This record gives sequence, structure tokens and C-alpha cells, in this order.
Amino acid sequence: MIKFRTLFIALVLFSCTMHEALGMIYVNRYLPLLRRTFSRSCLKRTSPCSPCLRHTSALFGDLFIMTANEAFAKGEDNTEIGLFEMFGDYDEGRMEAAIALLGLPNPFDANALMRFKGQEILWNMNGKIASEGFALQYDQHIWRYFSGGFSCFFMQLFSKNDFSLKAKTINALSITPDDQIRLDQARREMNQSVGLEAPTYSRAGFSDIDLYLRMGNVWDYVYKLKRVDMGVSLGAIIPSGLTRDILNPASIPFGADGFWGLYVAGDLEVELKEDWIVGLYLRFNQCFEKRVQERLPIANEQQLYAATQGSVKIDPGFTSVIAPYAILNGIREGLGIQAQYTLIFHENDVWKQLQQPNQLPATLTQVTKRSRWNAEYMTVNFFYDFSKVRDPYEYPPIVSFKWDIPLKLLIAKRASKTNRVSLGIELNY
Repeated sequence: MIKFRTLFIALVLFSCTMHEALGMIYVNRYLPLLRRTFSRSCLKRTSPCSPCLRHTSALFGDLFIMTANEAFAKGEDNTEIGLFEMFGDYDEGRMEAAIALLGLPNPFDANALMRFKGQEILWNMNGKIASEGFALQYDQHIWRYFSGGFSCFFMQLFSKNDFSLKAKTINALSITPDDQIRLDQARREMNQSVGLEAPTYSRAGFSDIDLYLRMGNVWDYVYKLKRVDMGVSLGAIIPSGLTRDILNPASIPFGADGFWGLYVAGDLEVELKEDWIVGLYLRFNQCFEKRVQERLPIANEQQLYAATQGSVKIDPGFTSVIAPYAILNGIREGLGIQAQYTLIFHENDVWKQLQQPNQLPATLTQVTKRSRWNAEYMTVNFFYDFSKVRDPYEYPPIVSFKWDIPLKLLIAKRASKTNRVSLGIELNY
């Protein structure tokens, strides 16, 4: 027991200090922070029929790039929206109403814009995400049925948000080219007057850390199956990553945006016969309620561009994940392919304004409604296992090329269409 406790404490300390290492946390609607699946096998038994005393440990390193220009809309069809329109349309008319409530200088008081007061003026928000980085995932056998591990990443990210008037607004209000210039200038002035920076964001930093302890076992040749690997994990999300900057609407969190969380997960992998593998990963995640400083709309304006900011208590919604997959090994020597489908459900966050003196009441109904999102990804992984070659290495690596592809087969909505491509290496020992 002392040895087990010592190993576990060492793992926790190592995980918390090893920052140069994709936090596979699943609670980020911008980025596909998905767990890397891998196959365990038994390295030590007292007899062929005895339980597995030690299964393989694994270390993964991935160089990756991610890019996105659109998001999935709420509708049943496959329509797409601007990247930052997941939080609703930018309505300059509502922004003008918020400016009036605050008593700030109002550009719409000018004669040239007077006729647009009280009108719905919708803008496209054509955003972009581009990033590159290095991810680390580690799974270490600890004792008999127990293993532990962590995942995290370091990333350089660039994002921006470009505005253009929607065609239906131009037609409905008979907006001329000169009007477009005036409305754009008014939009910029109002955003600046409430303290918002230009929507361009560039940062390099670390992610949140996903830390877990797993209890499971590997059985060989049971029920006419070559191998069965099954386990249950208890994990934690440690908010060590960069959070969203509320003064910059184009900023993106590098994880769960500063929230601590816990999750329970179950995994099952079955090798049906030599080189034919199917598996399933289930996960249920809950982040903890937290008091934060956020942008607060007062006239139902878009939340990222809300006119005020203040203290709010946020109770994050429940997140559940289901990810079935299939692996075919030995297509030619060590060449193999894996296909995985991941479905993520995130329920509504609950926002509660913590009222302060002389503060206007926030309009949070739409904020709560739009905090619910679902994402779907198809992962295609081509890999080469050097243990399958004629003269394998002492610790044969597995080299992989993986593509996480966003798609809408069922219910993807209000989630970014971010593609992630990675080139990685896996070591088992």
C-alpha cells in the first residue's frame, strides 16, 4: 500500500509540473481535444489462466495543427455559420440600445445614421482559427489492476473575427455603400467605448491538464475472443491553461476556461480475432460552479460583445461523450488503420448575475440558451507498428498520421468546424 501511494503521489506531482506536454477534456466547443485510444496487452502473468499482473504502459507525442473558419448552426440541415456566431448574431441595433442605456456617446445620434435607430442591423462574423502545437499523453501501469495518466499540450494560436453586413439587412434597410461605411465606423466606436479590443488574438501557452486513475484488467482468450480489455477511470480537469480574455472577443480558451472538473469514464476494447479490434469509450464530465468576471449583455446584445462586464456565478452544464471505434492491424506488415466516431453533448450552463451597486440587470436568457452545444467528429488514423516487422526494436514505436474531421451526422450544433491533423509517435513498454 505504501508503494502504491508513493507511486500515485509521484504521478500527480509529475503531471502537474510537466507543462510542456493535448488536455483531452472534451468541454471546449472550439477545439477537438479528443482522447487518443490505444491497445493494452498483458506483459506478466503467473500462469496462462491467471489475471494480468502488469499491462503495458504507453507514452504518446503528437505534433498537430488545427484550423477552422465556420461553425455548425442550430438547424437540422447542414448549414454553417460564422465561427463566433455560435453565441448568436451581432445585432448593431441591440448594441446601440445598450449604449443608450449606459448613457455613452451614441454614434446613431448623427443625422446620417438617425434612420437606423431601433432597426435590426445584423453582421456576418467570419472568424478564423489557426494553431499548431505539441501534445503529450501518458498512461502508466501502477499496480495490478491500476494505472494512471495525464494529457496536456502546448500551443500557438491565432484567431480573428471579420465583420460584413448580412445581405438581408442591406436589402431590408436599403443600405448604400456609404451607409455601410458609416455603420461599420459606428460599430467600431461602440465596441471601443465599452472597452473591447480589436477582434484579433494571438497567444502561445499551455493547456489544462487531464489527470486520471484507472482500474481495469486484460483477459486473453475469453468467450472465443482473443483479448478483452475493460476498465473504469476517475479523472480530474486541472485548469492550468490559458482562459478567454473578456476584453478580446476573438480570444479562445485552451481548455475548460478556468473551471475545475471531475469525470468518470468507461472503456472497453475487444480483439475479435488477430488484428481485428473494436472498442467503446464513454465519459461523463462535470465542471464545478465558479464566480468569474464576464461580459454581461443588458439589451440582449451578443454575449462576446456585451456592453458591460461584471461578476457572475456560472454553473457549467453536464458533458457526456460516446466514442465507438474500430481498428484493423496488419494490412501490410505493421500498417494499420483506425476509424473512430465521437459524439459530445454539452448541456446548458446556468448564469447568475451577482448584483453590484448601480449595475444594470443583465439579460441572460439567450446566453444560457446558447451555451448548449453538441459536436461530432470522425477520426481517421493511419499507423505503422514497428513491432510487426521482421526484426523489431527493443521498444518498437508506433508512428501515426491522424485526422479529426468535424461533421454533422446527427445533432452537431453551435460547435466549431475545427479540423485537427497530427503526426505522432507511441511507445509501449
